[in-house]
Parts: sequence; C-alpha cells; structure tokens
Amino acid sequence: MFKLNDSLYFTSDIFQENILNFFGTKKLSFDKIDQKIFLTIKKEFSFVKQLFLVKQIHSSRVIVPSAKLYSNTLIRVGKGDGIVTDRSNVAIAVFTGDCLPVILSDGNVIGIYHAGWKGSLENIAKVAVEAMSRFGARVSEIKVALGPSIGACCYSVDQERARMFARAYPQWKEKILTFFGEKIFLNFPLLNYLQLIEVGVKKENVDYIPFCTYCDERFFSFRRDKKLEKEMISFVVKKE
Repeated sequence: MFKLNDSLYFTSDIFQENILNFFGTKKLSFDKIDQKIFLTIKKEFSFVKQLFLVKQIHSSRVIVPSAKLYSNTLIRVGKGDGIVTDRSNVAIAVFTGDCLPVILSDGNVIGIYHAGWKGSLENIAKVAVEAMSRFGARVSEIKVALGPSIGACCYSVDQERARMFARAYPQWKEKILTFFGEKIFLNFPLLNYLQLIEVGVKKENVDYIPFCTYCDERFFSFRRDKKLEKEMISFVVKKE
C-alpha cells in the first residue's frame, strides 16, 4: 500500500521500517544540477549524511559506489541509471518526468533505478537485482515499489519500437503491447514488473503506485509538457 504525504511525495509501506522511500510529485522536484537538493533532503530528514546521484543516460547500467566516494555529502557517482548500496544514512536517488522510478530493498541492501523504454528494453530490473545479490541480498526477500510513470493509457509508440519489444520479449508481447486503432501503446511499468518476477522477486513483495504522470497533473510529464525545467526526485535511504 502507498500513501501521499503533504502533497510532496508518495511512500510505500511494503518495506521494512528502517527503509524510507519517497516518490516525489511536482512539489518535490529539482533541476538535476541544483546544489540545494542535498540541503532540502537534509532539512526534512536530518539523519541523511550523503546523497548519491547518477548522470542518467537511459541505459541498463547500475552503479555500486566505491568506498572512496563516501566522504562527501553530494556525489554524482557516474553515468548510469541505477545505484545500489548497503550503507546506512546514505540516500540514493533518480529523477523522472515520465520514466519509471523503482526502489528495491531486502532490509539491508537498497537500490533504485530509472527505467524508460531503453532501460526497460535492456532489462535494467534484472541488472539491479543482480547487483543487489552481489551484496548478499537474497532475491526472494527483496521488496520493490514501482513509482508513478507514464502509463499504457498514454504511452504510444511507433511500429519499429513496438517490434523491438515484441522481438525482445515474445512471451509478454500481448501483455505489454496494446493496439487501439492505428496506435500502439507500450506498458513498460508492467514489463518491469514481469522482469522482476522472472528473476525471482515474489509477487507479494511488489507494490505499485498506479498513477500516470501524463494524466495526473500532480506530476511532471515530458510527453505532456514538452519541456521540463525540473523533474521529480525519488530516493531511498536505510536509516541506521
């Protein structure tokens, strides 16, 4: 289950009490290079010592920060679209404006990733779970929350993109692709869910915040708004 907090962000209660998770709305949004990000989070959550971000490139790359990076407050850990860590009081975050933010944890290891159509096509869900496993996380104990993103109701794709997904995931093409007249709609949040289940995450360990960023004015949407000066931030932190 999920809840809205002061119109700022949604949280899922699927995680253990020490895993704090946040999916931002328009009211919790930043420019990606805004130096106030850490200070804003620190003001709200005083226990947060550091904030790790990635330079998002619409990929399936998930970064595990090296030990030397844990000495500064705000760190961009490299190019990629996901982060995994087992450190306490370290927030890890991604930005979205239609793409899917996904938070994962087994109670000890935390992960977050940003999945657009490219990351979904390349199965970033599997990459993130495998990265957590290398930290010692048991896949059967990993819990996941899928945040707001553009839904299958609004995400139309051209025939070539639809063919790419049909070729990559023939077992799911009838579930993730919907034909309505001459338009084709892609459900990449559902694809991420199916990918997570396939690698061993239990169905009962997945929560979903089912709001479409295109339909719902509480969120920014690249497709609806055409150009964005800010994006929503989603982050997770393991409290010591």
